Amino acid sequence: ATDAGLFELAAKTRRLRASPLGRALPKLPIFALARRGSTVLAATLGGLYSIDARGDARLVTVADVRTFASAGRDAELFAASFGDGLLRVTRVAGLASASRFSARAVPAAPRAARYLEASGASSRALCIGGRDGLWVGRSPKALRRVDITALRSGDIAAMARVGSALYLGTFDRGLARVRSAAAGLVVEHLTLGSARQSEARINAFAVDRRGALWIGTARGLYYVSPARAAARERWPRIGGPRRFTRADGLPSDAVLALAPLPGGGVLAGTGRGAVRVALAGSGRATTLSTQPIGRKQGLAARAVWSVAAQGTALWLGTARGLYRIDARGSIARLTVASGHLADDWVTAVVVAKDGAVFAGSYNAGVSRLAPSAGAKHGLAATQLGGGWINLAGLRIDGGYLYAATMAGLRRIALAPGASAWQPLHVDIGRDVTASLRAADGRSMWVSTRRGVVRIAR
Repeated sequence: ATDAGLFELAAKTRRLRASPLGRALPKLPIFALARRGSTVLAATLGGLYSIDARGDARLVTVADVRTFASAGRDAELFAASFGDGLLRVTRVAGLASASRFSARAVPAAPRAARYLEASGASSRALCIGGRDGLWVGRSPKALRRVDITALRSGDIAAMARVGSALYLGTFDRGLARVRSAAAGLVVEHLTLGSARQSEARINAFAVDRRGALWIGTARGLYYVSPARAAARERWPRIGGPRRFTRADGLPSDAVLALAPLPGGGVLAGTGRGAVRVALAGSGRATTLSTQPIGRKQGLAARAVWSVAAQGTALWLGTARGLYRIDARGSIARLTVASGHLADDWVTAVVVAKDGAVFAGSYNAGVSRLAPSAGAKHGLAATQLGGGWINLAGLRIDGGYLYAATMAGLRRIALAPGASAWQPLHVDIGRDVTASLRAADGRSMWVSTRRGVVRIAR
C-alpha cells in the first residue's frame, strides 16, 4: 500500500511491481490493506474498497479509513477511521458474491475516539489512537483512555538513576521521576524550589558515592538525600530539596555539569568556572564546602560545560579546550593546537578503567586520550569521529563507549584500534541527549528532545 498505488513483491526476483488488483482502484493514496479469504480490503483516500480474486473493486464505505486491526478470539476486523471513529468490517451474509463487505460504526466505542489514525490488536487487547488520545481494552466496549502525556515536556536534558528510580531533567518543564508500581511505570512531577517558582531548566545530575542526588539547574545546585533520592522517603510538595547558590560559595548560579568525586561530594561545572562541592555539618546547620577552580587557579575559560574525576585528577571541558588538573593543582590544557582534540569545545568527558579519557566535542566527534610517556602532556590522541556530541552525552558500559549525538545514539568498542561506530535505533527523535543503563541490567533508557524510551542493550 503506497501513495502511488498497490504493489506486490515478486517471489523470484524480490522486486516490487504494480499489482493487477490495484487497477480497479481510483488513483489515490492507499493507507492500509487487510485480507479476508480471497478478498483484499484497501483503505484509500477515497474510501474503503474490497477487491475480489478477479480484480473487481467495490466501494464499501466512503469513510476515511486509516488502518485495520484484527482483534479477539474470532479475529474480528476493525477499521480506524478519521472522522467516523471505529468501524466493524464484516462480510455481507446471504449474497452470492463473497467479496461484499459492510463497515459500520461500533456503538460501544468511546465517543471521543472519532478522529483515529492508528490501531493495533492481539488476541487479548485492542488499541486505537488518534487526534484525541489513545484507548486500550479487551473489546470495543472495554476501551479505556490511556494517559500518554505523563511528561510535561519531551525535551529531556539529563537523566540519572538511583536504585530503580529514574530521574528526568527537562529543558523547560522541570523535574520528573519514573518509578515502578503494581500498575506499571508511574511518572511523578517533583517540585524544586518554591511552588510559585519551581525550577524549569534542569542541566545536569550526579549521584555521589553515598547515593545522594545532586541536581544542577539554571538557578543553583540542589541536594537530595540518599533516602529521598531512592524514593524511600516522600518528596515534599512544598519546599523540596535545599538549594545552594553563589551565596553559599558557588562561582555561579548556573550549574552546567556535574560528576561524582571519589572522596565524596561532586565536581560542578558552572558559568564561571568549576568547583569541588561537599556538604559540611548536619541537619539545619548543614553548609556547603566549596573549592573553586577558576581564573585565579589558572583556568582561562569562563564556562565549564563538562566535568569528570579520575582519581585525584580533574577534567574540565570548556569552549577553549580540555583542562586536566592534577593533585598538586598543576594545569594542562589540551586543544586542537596541542594535537589532542579535533574541536576545542568539549561537551562531554568520561574516563575508562584503563586510564584512557574520552572527550566529546560539539561538532567533531570524540577524541581518545591514552596515557603515553613519550607524548605531549603524557597523552596520545586518537580521533574517533562520531558527530555532534551532546552535553554529558558520553557513557561507558559493557566494553562500549556510547555517544548521544544530534544525529542519534551510537556506540564504539573500547578496544584500542576500534574505529567503526554502530548506530542504535531509537524510535522517538534523532537528537539523543543521554543514555543510561536501566535497573534490570538488560536494557537502557535513551532520552531525546522528544521524550524517553527504553531499548535493549
